[in-house]
Amino acid sequence: MRSPRTLEVWKLGTVNYLKSLKLQEKLVSERKAHQIPDTLLSLQHPPTYTLGKRRTDHNLLIPESELTKIGAELHYTQRGGDITFHGPHQAILYPIISLRSIGFGARNYVETLERSMIEFASIYGVK
Repeated sequence: MRSPRTLEVWKLGTVNYLKSLKLQEKLVSERKAHQIPDTLLSLQHPPTYTLGKRRTDHNLLIPESELTKIGAELHYTQRGGDITFHGPHQAILYPIISLRSIGFGARNYVETLERSMIEFASIYGVK
């Protein structure tokens, strides 16, 4: 029989991307040291574009020099994936969880999360 799991949810409102990244890094360290339970950050960002390790700058459809004019920031990250836009009124969730304790690898976790979101969206008629 499994022991119950705890997930702490932090509702943070609108948070600057770099500030939220520093918070995530701090919480990841604390989670690895078993100082905090699994945690989910719920927030929004001001207009922000992030690019992953692949550096797919060519997918940024506005000149980088124009970003500040429209009030947007661009940040290069260590995550996988392509360019991502984060903006006002967009729900953003950052899970900080121990995958090892649930027997998942990162790829399996992301694929399971993707399937869950597709199934959830289909309830509302989104294909």
